[in-house]
Amino acid sequence: MEHLTICILADSTDLTLAITSRVRYCGAAVTHAASAEEALKRISAHEADVIITDYHMKERQGIDHILKVKRNRPFTPMIIIKGYADVISSSLASTLTIHDYFIQPMALDTLPRVIAMARACFSLN
Repeated sequence: MEHLTICILADSTDLTLAITSRVRYCGAAVTHAASAEEALKRISAHEADVIITDYHMKERQGIDHILKVKRNRPFTPMIIIKGYADVISSSLASTLTIHDYFIQPMALDTLPRVIAMARACFSLN
């Protein structure tokens, strides 16, 4: 994961710290965004190769912030983290070309593999 920058889009400090720790351990750089607008700025400035986002954030409900990022940057790989599974959000994730979908608590040891697969899939497009 060297030479990758991961943008973590979350308003939960605990989630952000856990993900940051894991991806830095694997050699990736990390940038943080607390809003969709901030994430878009970082992506536009080439500060993010992959986005890992919390599904629920205070600024927007559900998938709204994800839709905003995907509309502006459709080919940036995105991984969603959610507190519980449901059919609607998993089908929306597949419709939006979201690379992966984690339910909390997530197995952080699988994150490097998922990020590598996301980059490989989107580099083919």
